[in-house]
Amino acid sequence: MGWTGIVAKHYKNNKIDRMKEFLDIFHNSKNFYNDNVYVVKKARQVGSTIYAACCWQNSKNEDVSDIHGLICLTSVKDGQFYYKDMIESMGPYQSNCPESILSLLSPTVNEYALDWRKRCHNYNKHNKILDKLPVGSVIETELNGYKVTLYKRKYKKITIWWDGQYKYSKNHFISGGYRIIENRAVH
Repeated sequence: MGWTGIVAKHYKNNKIDRMKEFLDIFHNSKNFYNDNVYVVKKARQVGSTIYAACCWQNSKNEDVSDIHGLICLTSVKDGQFYYKDMIESMGPYQSNCPESILSLLSPTVNEYALDWRKRCHNYNKHNKILDKLPVGSVIETELNGYKVTLYKRKYKKITIWWDGQYKYSKNHFISGGYRIIENRAVH
């Protein structure tokens, strides 16, 4: 269950196009045992991770399996595209899957898939809350076992959370919980 690497074929603005490489590998890939093909219904890239809703289809383009979540970690180096894929029933750690993908997935009873979907929904809910807080807002969270007070700031063109010394993206603390101390804009 390691990483797979291939020579990259798709570039955009002189950088490897991760989404096109992903689609090249997974979309319409054939099953060795029958004429079914693996179809990517929809895919979204979040950072270097690609989330997709996928299923098997027969030669008549009819779905012959449930639509499930596919999570693909990606990396690029020296003209190579590396990826590590897993399906939602493997209980992946990455849980930033957009709602537009989650809404396409078939119902499931798999515990790992249900837990993963719950963590994704929770992430998306808190992501929206934090995005709506104005610059200048203050939250309290726990990082590496320490209580930390973070301030929402603009740094260059991105929004960061700052403790007075270090910058954090919300991904550092969103799943571990936080408490809003001040919800106010700085003028």
